[in-house]
Amino acid sequence: PDLLYIAKDHDHMITRENIQGPPDLIVEILSDSTRRRDERLKRNLYEQHGVKEYWIVDPELESVKLYRLQDDRYATPQDLSTEQSQATLTTPLLPGFSISLHEVFA
Repeated sequence: PDLLYIAKDHDHMITRENIQGPPDLIVEILSDSTRRRDERLKRNLYEQHGVKEYWIVDPELESVKLYRLQDDRYATPQDLSTEQSQATLTTPLLPGFSISLHEVFA
């Protein structure tokens, strides 16, 4: 992944060699060469392995799809875009975290 987050209460999964379990949040930034793999293959893989949130960032469309696990499946994604005047990224995994999509893509 391009970015991952592991909550403090899961930091025992981090070893010198690798991470021993699913991260809490994974962010993939799309490019032409990774688009299909990120949107299908990796989404299914992360869902199967219990990644709580998966964000797909599309710099070309200035949008983000947020997938959140519900009952071991990703719910219908939340689609955010800079075309929405108040589009803001937040997550229950990071209380207090909030950033405007306009800032993300500035």
